[in-house]
Amino acid sequence: YMSFMATPFIPLVLNGLYWLWARDDASGPRRLAVGLAGAWLSHAPIALWCTLLAGGTALIVLVRQRQWRMGLLRLVPAGVLFLALGSFPFLSALSLGNRNPSRADGAAAADQISAYFPANFSPIQPNGARLTMYQAGYGALGAFMLAIALVPKRPPRGTWFFFGATLAITPIILPVSLLNRFFWTLVPSWFVTINNIWPMQRLFGIWAGLMLFSFAVMANDDRITGRRWLGATCLVVFGVLGVWSWHEARKLQAVAWPSFQSPAELSMALDRRNVVLSRYAYTTFAYVPAYLSHGYMDPLLENRILSHDTLAIMTANADRAAPPMRADAGSSVVPRLMQSGIFTAQQSPGGDHYVLSPALTMAPGQRYALRLDFFEAAEPGVLQLTGQGLFREYLLPDSGQGLDHHGPPRAFGTLETSSKVMALTPALTPTGAVTLRFVPEGYSMRKRYAFGRFSLYRFTPEDLAVVVQSWIPYRALAEVAVPAFLETPRMWQSGYYATVNGRPVEMRRSPDNLVMVALEPGGNDVILSYTVPWWLHISLWTCACTWSLVMAGGIARLVSSARAYSTVNQ
Repeated sequence: YMSFMATPFIPLVLNGLYWLWARDDASGPRRLAVGLAGAWLSHAPIALWCTLLAGGTALIVLVRQRQWRMGLLRLVPAGVLFLALGSFPFLSALSLGNRNPSRADGAAAADQISAYFPANFSPIQPNGARLTMYQAGYGALGAFMLAIALVPKRPPRGTWFFFGATLAITPIILPVSLLNRFFWTLVPSWFVTINNIWPMQRLFGIWAGLMLFSFAVMANDDRITGRRWLGATCLVVFGVLGVWSWHEARKLQAVAWPSFQSPAELSMALDRRNVVLSRYAYTTFAYVPAYLSHGYMDPLLENRILSHDTLAIMTANADRAAPPMRADAGSSVVPRLMQSGIFTAQQSPGGDHYVLSPALTMAPGQRYALRLDFFEAAEPGVLQLTGQGLFREYLLPDSGQGLDHHGPPRAFGTLETSSKVMALTPALTPTGAVTLRFVPEGYSMRKRYAFGRFSLYRFTPEDLAVVVQSWIPYRALAEVAVPAFLETPRMWQSGYYATVNGRPVEMRRSPDNLVMVALEPGGNDVILSYTVPWWLHISLWTCACTWSLVMAGGIARLVSSARAYSTVNQ
């Protein structure tokens, strides 16, 4: 999505570079500033490459003109415009503490380029690796070859710039012997981290744009456009390339079609009560909470009270919502217990999954939590729950596998340290059956077995140890007998301010990299607020107002040009 958002700004950047190189007036730097600012607001990796291309071009122009002072002064207004339009992404990133210290490996980027070459230039294979579908496209490649073939003895202005930039990217994006690996192992680690290890995702769009602009410079020359047979030949070539691109696009459509969902299915998947928080929301932080899962998590259940001295968990909302059952306890002991028993796994006729019985029954509009104590460490697979408009899916044995957390995993799963509580709230449709099934990774010989003991509880926020009253600002009530800490679901960050019963209190970073607030014995009314730095406020409003002015100016120019065109035709 971010690459797609940045794509419209690439032609604007290339147009600004053309004006900077060939026209030598103030319009080029202004267009370049707007294009770069839009790219940085959309997608930092693509913007980084565009900025390097722009910086290198400006440096060459200054050297060529041999008037450094005057040249730099002419770039100052464009620099101010860029800061007004695009400083917010930089300042917002600088305002973050608790950043992830990990860095990508440049050698890995070189390996990825080699692994997917020449597949990135071959006809798309619908069943092939997804990264092979990132392609510059035969349309762009054909346009560049045609531009080279059309070069006259005296090339038009801008020719060598676009040709040179296109060829300069080649050893970066292709496994050119020695040069490609040398580049990717030489660049700083932060550069590789921003870019990630798949440069084809970032550079193919810019590369294709340079190829098309190379042809546009040629096609705009009078010596080319004045020859009808040459123009007709170009049209035929582009027609053939267009048909080929259409043929390849149909393959992509075939790849995407199996993921089609009906409006009813999509509305259920996108309902806020089923939406899974992506792990990418946490990747900028030093490490993620141990309980973070790839499956659905209810933020109400992710509040905990920790010991003031050892920071061990004293009580957790998840355990209050679905407490462990004692052998001698029944529904009379726990009034909120709605259903309990043993799940029996029955292999499906096709043998690819197990259906768990009995089914669960839940009333609409109620909050439920399911505790599932597995009888044995489950084989790798996926546990799914469907029905009543709900959908839950958890990887087993650890639904948080692969995430960068410190300490033993505590996400839902079958491991000894795993959480056994799953949030099932609220049901969306009238009372009915909710079924669970287990999909193992491989084929299992067992036809039927005892899966685990379950307890289904109904609860309200007031039944929990930490009663959350609002999320923005975070406000919660908690009662403790001894000094303790309230561990909130908020990631640790500078800028938070906490009060308890109206008085400022101590805040710390919890072992799970979360904000925790000191509690005093008795009732505690906790308010946790985030204060944005004043300079970030200024940057945001400056960015918004300047973009409004730029868009208004662009619309005014379009209207003026349309009126002038209409007047001339009349």
